[in-house]
Amino acid sequence: MNTRPAGRARRSAGVAGAILMLCLVWPTGASAVAAAGAGFGPASSWVTHDFTSVSAPDVSHVWAVSNSDLVLSSADAGSSWVEQHVGAGVALLGITFRDASHGWAVGYDGTTDAGVIIATSDGGSTWTRQDLVSNAILRSVAFGDATHGWAVGASGEGAGIILATADGGANWRRQSTPGAEYLTAVSCSDATRAWVVGDTGTTLMTTDGGITWQPQSLSPNDSFWGIAFGDGSHGWAAGEDTVYGTSDGGSTWLPQLSVSDTTYLQGVAAVDASHAWAVAYNGAIFASSDGGTVWKKQRSGTASPLRALAFPDVQHGWAVGDNGTIQATVDGGAEWSRQSPACIVSVKPATGRAGVTLTIVGAGFGVPRGTGRVLFDGMACTDYVSWSESKIKCRLPKTVGRGRIAVTVATSQGTSNAKGFRVTR
Repeated sequence: MNTRPAGRARRSAGVAGAILMLCLVWPTGASAVAAAGAGFGPASSWVTHDFTSVSAPDVSHVWAVSNSDLVLSSADAGSSWVEQHVGAGVALLGITFRDASHGWAVGYDGTTDAGVIIATSDGGSTWTRQDLVSNAILRSVAFGDATHGWAVGASGEGAGIILATADGGANWRRQSTPGAEYLTAVSCSDATRAWVVGDTGTTLMTTDGGITWQPQSLSPNDSFWGIAFGDGSHGWAAGEDTVYGTSDGGSTWLPQLSVSDTTYLQGVAAVDASHAWAVAYNGAIFASSDGGTVWKKQRSGTASPLRALAFPDVQHGWAVGDNGTIQATVDGGAEWSRQSPACIVSVKPATGRAGVTLTIVGAGFGVPRGTGRVLFDGMACTDYVSWSESKIKCRLPKTVGRGRIAVTVATSQGTSNAKGFRVTR
């Protein structure tokens, strides 16, 4: 597994610029994938994806995107998930939903080096490509109401890009970004007020719908990867090792939470003037219920990298990240639990005799083991050396047949992806 956050360096996109308006409807080919309860078959390959963004407009409906063309959705608070694919070559980095039907996602097309905006009005059954920005990567999208929204990112040369729409995304227009570099996240409180952060301490604000963007004073030596406002005045921005807060709409920002330089804060969420959360690459989740005066570390239930989170109210939330990680809470984060099957990253050795000790590395194995088990072509292991959230050591049953077999891990959340192992004499 990775030891550092991906995407810290600026990425080039490669082709010359212009905005090409497209209107392509992609059927998703959706397939239902159960994500709770034991006794069902292997999970889809989505458990191996790294999720980059999540949106939850209410306590039942959740969407997450990965660094591929995958959109994962749930209409039952994460008890089950549906896969939606929006086109080969597309990598999605940001998503937002205003309600259970209307949503937008952004990213880039790796085959054309172009920034992509897609939209749905039917909960993701179909997605329409609304805009294609050549030589760009779009990283974040937010809507202040049903029609007014912004998407941000960067050109292949690293210059900041802000796109705005006043008609629900039917048309997008580029807005001026004075001196901005590599924009990473956007948040808005209504149709006129929005905030953007980016690399090298970039912070911008508009109060007139983007006609003008004003730089704000934050930390020029920090790179920012998330921003969230609970209302028009109270907001939080996540740098690599510091969460900054404002109570005056961004006129002033003050450091509120500092973490070690190996934690790597990734994203923030807020629901009002008091409640905010932040996630980190080391799997940590932090929360404040008093406007940021005090931040407390929560028991995230995972050591996998977390990249984004969403809260529709002060109780219900989801955090997503690498290795198919989806963590959920129904009590404001006092307890978090995994809603996705386990993910196997590696099995070592790759070959061996019956009775050999295997080391299985991945995520979401669960602690304590409980009903969790390792399966060899469906045969359950009975001899475990150790079991942790991210590593299992167990002995291959002596009764297993020779040849290539599938190794999976079954937990209360379902069955993992399979990795191959060859049984020798």
